[in-house]
Amino acid sequence: MFRSMLKMLVAVFAVLALVGPAPAAPVELWITFDTDPGGDIDWVERVGASGNFIGQLTGLNGARGMAMTTDLNHVLVTNNGAAKLVRYERDSGALLDADALNSTGGLGFAFTPIHRGSDIVIADNEGRVKRYDNAGNFLSTIVDISGGPNGASIVDMVQGPGGDLLIADADGSGGQLYRFLASGAAHPTQPVISAGIFGGSGPSLLAFGPDGKLYVGRPNTGEIETYTFDGSNYSLDSGFFTGGNFQAGMAFGPDGNLYLGQIAGGDADKVIVVGGPFHATPGEQLSIFYDLTGNSGSIRRLAWIVPEPASLALLGLGDLMMLKRHRKSA
Repeated sequence: MFRSMLKMLVAVFAVLALVGPAPAAPVELWITFDTDPGGDIDWVERVGASGNFIGQLTGLNGARGMAMTTDLNHVLVTNNGAAKLVRYERDSGALLDADALNSTGGLGFAFTPIHRGSDIVIADNEGRVKRYDNAGNFLSTIVDISGGPNGASIVDMVQGPGGDLLIADADGSGGQLYRFLASGAAHPTQPVISAGIFGGSGPSLLAFGPDGKLYVGRPNTGEIETYTFDGSNYSLDSGFFTGGNFQAGMAFGPDGNLYLGQIAGGDADKVIVVGGPFHATPGEQLSIFYDLTGNSGSIRRLAWIVPEPASLALLGLGDLMMLKRHRKSA
């Protein structure tokens, strides 16, 4: 059985060697841009890895959060004005569908979608995380922190180690940073990572860095702090960046640096590059990556869109070739 499978894979590898690998899809930064006033004139700006303009995905209303599907083939964008989750093809940007979310009980202004393979979870600014199937049908509300003394406004959510959901709540008491299990149950050992320590600027942006730390942005002050995960709990580590301008979206790029959307006022929005944790000057502004000055509106979120790692399949076939040669020489 093993020999026959090996022969088949070797044959496939030989064909691929003749035709050559398919050209790699480009790496892009997608930026949701919300116009002021609203209406169906919001868009997603597509930017190349060198900061070059590629195109726009238009016709959105209240564009906010973005997420790649787990197969890396599609991009999901929350389109709040129409209460929809829009799905785009990764490489072409073609609109595939706009799922009208069957949101039993209502869905507030949604910021963050996360695709988990078999389902999609979406956090809204009313303190809830709802779960949908891949067709957009409502399944259940898995998190509800709307009943707190100051209400709740979930403005970002990331998936941490073990599938935990880390939630930034920018409520009026100084903000909370919550931790839930993948099921939506409160984490048994650390349900609250931090509470009320953010002063007048609650946490609004979350991202995991290449060093495994959690980066927390405080948009009103322009600060970014880091939290270290020791395998069990998160603890405040240190300040990482102080930029002065209002933050609107952050994402680590393929170069390991942090890309940060800033709203400077007067329609002077831009995306800057901040040295990542392994850069020679971590936490320092390196350059302006993309300038949106003159566009009436505001940056909302950033997401790096990466190609499918097809090279892994070729690597696996190459390993099998080496195994065959080793078996012959043994």
